[in-house]
Amino acid sequence: MLITIVRRALLGTLAALGIAASWIAGPAAAGSLNVVASFTAKTSQLDVATFADPNQKPSTVGLLSISNSNAIALGAADWKSLIDLVHKAAAATAPAAWTVVGSIKDVSKDVATLTVSSGPGLRFVISSAKGGTVTHILPKADIARLEKALAQVSDALSK
Repeated sequence: MLITIVRRALLGTLAALGIAASWIAGPAAAGSLNVVASFTAKTSQLDVATFADPNQKPSTVGLLSISNSNAIALGAADWKSLIDLVHKAAAATAPAAWTVVGSIKDVSKDVATLTVSSGPGLRFVISSAKGGTVTHILPKADIARLEKALAQVSDALSK
């Protein structure tokens, strides 16, 4: 399945760059990874990227990865749903408690679920059987840059 291949390729490419990606075994697929933006926190990193492989359908998917240990891959329609979810969470940010705004799943064999919460920023949690559960807290100051990166990926997916 393309999503599984993309997740393997994403993590395989990051490992080749010296970033550990030990949760997925197997060879990386042919294709190209383009990291659009990275957001680093104290204990985690959120990457927004595209992965293109002309030999697959769809040929390009959007990727959201946390700490290079778990990722979610989405096609164009689902990426737009992700953008809507992030906008909703950003509009609902509250000063103290975390409130789940919604979630989205990819369709890989190892189904990954992304849950987005609002609070003193945005909280992203990606869970899957193979990758476990990882969390990234995005400060309010980075929300506009994240929305710009998500839009850039959306543009790439619509081509």
